[in-house]
Amino acid sequence: MMIFSLTALICCTLDTEPDTTTRVKEFPEYSCQITLPDSDFTWSKADLYPGLLAEWKNETGISLVLAVQYAPACAKVDDSLIKQIQDSYSNQELATLVSEDLAVGDLLTFQKVPCYQYFLHFKIDQATTVARAFIANGYLYTLYLKMPQDQFEASDDWDPLFESFAFIGEPQSPTSSYRPPIPESRRPPIKFFATFITFFFAAVVTIFSIGLWYRNRNLQRDDFEDRY
Repeated sequence: MMIFSLTALICCTLDTEPDTTTRVKEFPEYSCQITLPDSDFTWSKADLYPGLLAEWKNETGISLVLAVQYAPACAKVDDSLIKQIQDSYSNQELATLVSEDLAVGDLLTFQKVPCYQYFLHFKIDQATTVARAFIANGYLYTLYLKMPQDQFEASDDWDPLFESFAFIGEPQSPTSSYRPPIPESRRPPIKFFATFITFFFAAVVTIFSIGLWYRNRNLQRDDFEDRY
């Protein structure tokens, strides 16, 4: 499955005109719908690039974009998908992944399905994008929430905005098998504990072996004395 970082770059830099005709847009072929979060948000009128279903924004600089692409039947939120997402931004000049630790993102549940949330920083306008990627109904959905840096730092309560997206019907999604890597800060204690347990059992086995050897030697000596 291909993950195109160009989608994020395009969809988060569209310059569009608002469209206020309706507050809800349905996409039955993709089993989803979008509802504007509040009266401050409007739809984009511009033609969207292939793979992009909708864009909605407000006057404060917050915008959301929904991208959808086909996912193979075996696709799930796992290490392979996460690596593809991370690798797609490894050589980008306009946007880079933002990470607080080695996991480079979080695994969470969004609209009842496993979801991978990660962060992008755009160098041109110093804006930050929170992206959520999830698989259901045979598709990979990605929501991009872009906001000015000052608004991003002021609050991390993004759920009401992301909840603009909803599935039509009950989503069908495979169970995630993703396990985030252990941060370096947690590895030394675990390694020390594992080493301690190993030496402890080695010492127990050694003591038991020595005790067994002494017992057998004493039994042999007692048997020899009884005979002679």
